[in-house]
Amino acid sequence: MLARARRWPALQRVGNRVVEELTEEGHTDLAREFEEWLAETLPENIEEMGPPGSARRAELPLKCPSCGGPIRADEVEWADRTTAVCPYCGSGMRN
Repeated sequence: MLARARRWPALQRVGNRVVEELTEEGHTDLAREFEEWLAETLPENIEEMGPPGSARRAELPLKCPSCGGPIRADEVEWADRTTAVCPYCGSGMRN
């Protein structure tokens, strides 16, 4: 879904977390396969986005007010300095 929506930074963050968790659980072949797919899917010019600062992280709701999806500080994109974007429904959340 993230690839179809061209939400590259979100796909990169979530994809890297999936690879990490698969590796930690001992599924190295599956992790390698997913990592290859991720490398083929992501555009070459994407820049790694770091996690938001701790001040922002503390102000995020635990669930999206629009869809109820869980909010993780390492999965949100920031539309501006005060508005995070839900990784599930794309709604803006002001802090």
